Amino acid sequence: MNLECHQIIDLIRSDFGQLWNCKSLGNTLAITTPYTLPNREALILYVTVRDDRIIVSDAGRILALLSEESSMGKEELDACRDYFMFDHSVSIHHAQGRATFFFKETKEIKLVPSLFFDIGNFAMNFCAAAIPYALTEETTETSNFSRKADDYLKGVVSRFDNRAFQKKLEDIPNVSFGAVISSVNFSHVWLVCYVTGSANHIFTRNLASAIVNFSLVRRRKVVERCSLLTLINNDAAGYHPDGQAEHLTMLQKISEQEPILWTHKEQMVESLHKEGPKLSKWQAPEEKLDFLAN
Repeated sequence: MNLECHQIIDLIRSDFGQLWNCKSLGNTLAITTPYTLPNREALILYVTVRDDRIIVSDAGRILALLSEESSMGKEELDACRDYFMFDHSVSIHHAQGRATFFFKETKEIKLVPSLFFDIGNFAMNFCAAAIPYALTEETTETSNFSRKADDYLKGVVSRFDNRAFQKKLEDIPNVSFGAVISSVNFSHVWLVCYVTGSANHIFTRNLASAIVNFSLVRRRKVVERCSLLTLINNDAAGYHPDGQAEHLTMLQKISEQEPILWTHKEQMVESLHKEGPKLSKWQAPEEKLDFLAN
């Protein structure tokens, strides 16, 4: 099968509008999309054919950009990538060649626009989680809620003779939590993520960050003595549970605990009374695909 620009670009424009352009590069089509990356460049996706498969790929640009721009280390980026690739309803594949490619494929040309849509949304979600926004309003929102949550949890912990409050876990030095509460002999640890946000997309991004942090814990041996708790600021302007249902469900799945709403914060007392279920190590599935490496 040979592809020409008009075959693909007409389909995409009919589905998503006119803000798309195409350039032929030999046997590959380069499609400039309306999706804007954090460095303000347009996301370009590449279409090629292998046998009877039509493959849409980012040619390694997304991860290359995040490696340059994100403050996350490689392990955090990998965990973030795994969440958005495998735990969303739309599965994105990746392959390692000269760079790490993200891609989807189909055998039907009429389905190509949906592949662009899926990879474009994946790129936006991945970038939003990996490169946080620095907004004054959001900094104030986060610091205010963190202070309230800290004060409340310190009060809760003070009711126990054998509980201690801190902010870091030495076993996982590069991952931040709202609170780290431990038994005196460190036989059990409660890791608490605070989630708030002054706008829907920021709250959703912070939910994704909590999922990534918990997934990192699930990869470590320390998970066997941890309980993973989430304190959700349901008074925040960005809290929209209907639109964030997928993230909230995933958060509950990976922590094996239902998130605790700030208006029901007294549930934290009950959670600290028990050491909780023993969690197993968790690893996202790994796709072993190399046909894009050539």
